[in-house]
Amino acid sequence: MDFYGHYYLMSNTSSGTYSFYYYYRDHDFKEEEWYEKTEAAQGREVFWGRGVLGGWDQDGIVCFTKILNDTSSGEPIGCLVVNLSREMFRNMIVKGDEGYKTSMYMIVDRDHGDRLVFSDSDSDEITDVLNAFTGKEENKNYVFSSTENSLTGWSMVNAVEKDELNVTSKSLRNIVIAWGVVLGALCFILAKFISRSITNPLKQLERTISSVGEGERNITEEFDDSEVGRIGNKFKEMVNTNLELSERLMASKLNEREAELLLLQSQINPHFLYNTLDSIYCLAIIHGDDQIAEMILALSENFKLSLNNGEKYMTVLDSIRRVEDYMKLQNIRYNDRFTLYVDAKRDVLSCRIISFILQPFVENAMYHGLEPKMGKGRICITARKEGTKIVIEISDDGVGVADMSRLENGYGIRNVRERIRLNYGENYGVTIKSEVGKGTTVL
Repeated sequence: MDFYGHYYLMSNTSSGTYSFYYYYRDHDFKEEEWYEKTEAAQGREVFWGRGVLGGWDQDGIVCFTKILNDTSSGEPIGCLVVNLSREMFRNMIVKGDEGYKTSMYMIVDRDHGDRLVFSDSDSDEITDVLNAFTGKEENKNYVFSSTENSLTGWSMVNAVEKDELNVTSKSLRNIVIAWGVVLGALCFILAKFISRSITNPLKQLERTISSVGEGERNITEEFDDSEVGRIGNKFKEMVNTNLELSERLMASKLNEREAELLLLQSQINPHFLYNTLDSIYCLAIIHGDDQIAEMILALSENFKLSLNNGEKYMTVLDSIRRVEDYMKLQNIRYNDRFTLYVDAKRDVLSCRIISFILQPFVENAMYHGLEPKMGKGRICITARKEGTKIVIEISDDGVGVADMSRLENGYGIRNVRERIRLNYGENYGVTIKSEVGKGTTVL
């Protein structure tokens, strides 16, 4: 039908044709409710669970309506209505055999008054089922499953009586219980078999452990290749190894006792040396030779700091004092040719560092830098903190070093460098810079 009063109808039956033409001779379809919804759809199909045309049987059919647009201008030019007999749905829907006698299928138009579009049952009971599904009546005798068709908006519904479902669920429950009992019995038998395969090696391992606890040291028990057996073999190997280690430990303890005796003997020598130096110092004071007394005192203090009571670390202050005592001895020998300058921050003096890392560089500065130089020489020691690091710098104004490789490979410097790296890590160590005729600086 177009918007100018023209109607065209085609049907495979002649039923209702004249009624249709007579009706729309006096009525305008654009004033009917179905047209308003069709126009609002703007060319999309609108599905109805009933007929919408006047003068036509509206209960025996379903239909869809659609606005027709001009293909050149896109403007609406008319409306199309397609009627389908409800009986066609019987051939279109295939009912599966789920084994439920009370199963019913229906299609419901939820958008247009919950109208029944189709049902596979002709009984009056379908009305009660429809009302129960749509909530119009309270009926708890049915269970529903439904899905909505995205194109038509209709709900495809399947209903089954609860009593029949309960009978089916009871049968299913009995089958599940029966299978559960059978599987439980099989699991019990299998668990007992597996348990024996595990407990027997465990009991064997327990007997072996008990025998070791009672004093047995040499295990000769043989175990199988199971996991517990492998543990037993490892335990056997561990016990026999511990027996061998115990024998070695006993021999080591005997050697350690001998070493302690030797250490006690070696400790006598430093004490004897200190006592002898103190006696010489007292004699020098008695005879009024202050230079010899000062030399003996510096030597004694140097020995005490060098031994450091056997400790690995000493404070920066003690390390500097040791260098000062060493310089006193050397200045007595060299008639005060060398001057020592110390610039150490107060917060650095109490920090502990490994012992005997300053004196080797002071000795090198004096013997290789200052001694060959004409006249007096100077050695400077500075100590400061940079973040969490301690930086100690030893410099001299001597003749410098031409061959750095010879200095780098010296025993004293190599020893200090390795000790610093072992104690503090690879990021720490010694850096040496030297210029011939101007001196050497060690960082």
